[in-house]
Amino acid sequence: MHADLKAGNLLLTDTGQVYVIDWGHATRGAAWIEQALLFPWLLQAGHSPAMAEGWLSRFPAWQSADGAALNLFADVNAAFWARFIIDKPFPWARRMADATRAWAEWRRP
Repeated sequence: MHADLKAGNLLLTDTGQVYVIDWGHATRGAAWIEQALLFPWLLQAGHSPAMAEGWLSRFPAWQSADGAALNLFADVNAAFWARFIIDKPFPWARRMADATRAWAEWRRP
């Protein structure tokens, strides 16, 4: 999986083709993780957590993901970004921390 899917890593051609570039973080993992890593970017683009999950639910990998695994991933990802901004409080990192926290809070019962 790409593991850093965001607008800056997508190249749109004049013919409408999309290429995913910058594979520096490529890794292996469950198929739904790529979509989970895209989630904060959807929130930063203005989607609500419900809208983002609704859009992601169109993909088979997301449909088959275990809800408890998604909850755990959301919590761990939010904790990672909360820790990250302690030492590196860059504006982009703060936005990522805010987005991942919003998703984790939304997923909690």
